Amino acid sequence: AAWLGQTLAPVAVVTATLRLPFDVDPVSPGAAAHARWLAHHARHDPSVLGDSSAAALKRELLEQILAARKAGRSPAPAFAQMHDLLASVRAAHADRLADFDSAADAMRRRLADAAVINDRTWPFPLYDPGALMALRDAIRAKFRAP
Repeated sequence: AAWLGQTLAPVAVVTATLRLPFDVDPVSPGAAAHARWLAHHARHDPSVLGDSSAAALKRELLEQILAARKAGRSPAPAFAQMHDLLASVRAAHADRLADFDSAADAMRRRLADAAVINDRTWPFPLYDPGALMALRDAIRAKFRAP
């Protein structure tokens, strides 16, 4: 009104969220990132694969590496031993690692679907009339006088 020098008609904008009923649940970016992290982490932490003895041996080797550095010795032998251990764990659990990779890839692919599933801008004719009526009734209920 100050800009035009005249009184303007009152205006209100209202939005509501109604999504199309897809038969899949959307994946969050955090869930997809966690699946990718887990697939990577499993290659370096035998405990993720349920191999507690290999996980304990890796911890011992890490302690040896730290102790060698503190003592001014080369940590290379323990480091090489740790990598040999991890290589054998990866070979022994190759199927499980492949499952982690497959899960991470599936989550990444489903992440693209999340944008479609969560879209609030589908044209109203695509919605079931009953869903539109339920939304209308919910909005009316919110604006009823107490």
